[in-house]
Amino acid sequence: LFLVQVSLVSGRRLDLHKKLGLFGFGLSCVMIVFGLLAARNSLMRGISPVPSMDVRTFFVIPISSMFVFATLIFFGYKLRKNPIAHKRVMMIATISLLGAAIFRWPFAFVHNHILADLTLYLFLLAIMAYDLWSTHKVQRATIFASLFVIVVQQVSVPLAMTHPWIHFADFIAGKS
Repeated sequence: LFLVQVSLVSGRRLDLHKKLGLFGFGLSCVMIVFGLLAARNSLMRGISPVPSMDVRTFFVIPISSMFVFATLIFFGYKLRKNPIAHKRVMMIATISLLGAAIFRWPFAFVHNHILADLTLYLFLLAIMAYDLWSTHKVQRATIFASLFVIVVQQVSVPLAMTHPWIHFADFIAGKS
């Protein structure tokens, strides 16, 4: 959908881009709901794709991913009258979901949670490099959206190791 949207803009079909954008916003809302349901299902079944991480601790990763994606999609929608910011925030929202896919790459180095995050951050650096190349400065939307992704990802796992989070995960799983 993202590639189609970019193609529509480059083909000057803004009318279709706007209509498909409304569909995409609705699809994003559905993705968030199903992402949260999948996270809860994984928690209740006791599944943690990261062997070294407790299932209740792992629960924070999909929850925080949905939080970041939802927030960026919301701001991307709000910034639709500012094409430069809109494009960057929507791209970073899409990139923010790549963590699970990167972790599943067949390369041994990305099977470490920290290295998978760093690999994702390379995509954010690529957007910054594009900004520098195309506009000779890094756009504020790129900076703020990228920082938001990084801060939430870096704070989420330590947060998940606290007693309040463990109690919250137990409550969601129906164990308390």
